[in-house]
Amino acid sequence: MTPDDVEDVEDDDELDELDEFEELNRSTATSTFLDQRWFRWAAIGFAGMVVVTFMLPLVLSVVRDGTSNAASTPVDQGMPDFVLSSAGGGEIKLSDEAASHAAIVLVFHRGYDCLLCRDQLVELQTGYASLLAEGAELLVIGLDDQVGAERMAAHAKASYPVLYDPNGVIAATYGVADELAGDFTSTTLILDRSRNLAANPVGTIGDQLMPVSAILDVIRGLNGDSATPS
Repeated sequence: MTPDDVEDVEDDDELDELDEFEELNRSTATSTFLDQRWFRWAAIGFAGMVVVTFMLPLVLSVVRDGTSNAASTPVDQGMPDFVLSSAGGGEIKLSDEAASHAAIVLVFHRGYDCLLCRDQLVELQTGYASLLAEGAELLVIGLDDQVGAERMAAHAKASYPVLYDPNGVIAATYGVADELAGDFTSTTLILDRSRNLAANPVGTIGDQLMPVSAILDVIRGLNGDSATPS
């Protein structure tokens, strides 16, 4: 090995030692920098800002959607309103009757050709004065046409409104059309002043008609006087 070769080897050794020294310094500086408390807090703060930046628009969107849905949700107005023609002439609007009475009694029936329906309407006429005395109105709705409604009103000598729904549109809206086409001859619903159901619908089968006394019990309960004898 020549003196020049020896000198080159020594130079290489010195360079290697210098590289190792610089690497050690860099590692120590990095370790010392990461160990600083302020750096850790700064890193946490930066991460939090990133999360807020990306999540805040999503949260605001959800809040806006929820507020919008709540604002657009209609207020419960009870059972659907309707306007039907009366056998006595003119039209009857449910919401108008509900606004001026403590309760509304709706009796849906098959029509004049139903013998049991005729009997029920006669019985309702005998108790109509008692219903009025309790602040209630009675609306009888048949599935027949105007002629059938007029014949029914005359048969029962009805002083209450006898309405007709020949296509069964209102009966279907109130969910009783299938029952009237099946086992029930009539279905009675009682609504409060806000047109909410005050009792579950009562369907009549055969001669098991809903008596006026049972209707009065429900209405007196609405009036806060359920103890009054029927």
